[in-house]
Amino acid sequence: ALILVSYNHQDQMILHDMFPPPGIEIGLAGSALNPERGFWSAFAGFLIGGGFLWLIAYLYYVLRGEEGMGGGDIKLLAWIGAVLGWTAVPFVILVSSVLGSFVGLVLALRSQAGLKSVIPFGPYLALAALILLRLKQG
Repeated sequence: ALILVSYNHQDQMILHDMFPPPGIEIGLAGSALNPERGFWSAFAGFLIGGGFLWLIAYLYYVLRGEEGMGGGDIKLLAWIGAVLGWTAVPFVILVSSVLGSFVGLVLALRSQAGLKSVIPFGPYLALAALILLRLKQG
């Protein structure tokens, strides 16, 4: 599902609501049914992940008067937090921000739009979540 969402976001610059909301519900339900995961960790991941990006987007809008991040990215990180738990959220935010910044800078240098270049953030959130899963597998 993360690969589908990432491809769609990269291709159309939009994250459709057909994946993140059901993904959040499945993540929370799965954590309630699986005693090894813990519902409260998943619920905190949902709140912290979505809440953090919502706060960043809100502050950017207040300071700049324009949207800097779409709601799909917020829902995607809430989904990732609901599935992986709250402890995954800082790693996903850090790694996705570093990857997205690197690619964004390279594209900005190549583009006539410069630092006004726009890139989708969802693929970097998904990639960071997949990297974390791979690291946990050892």
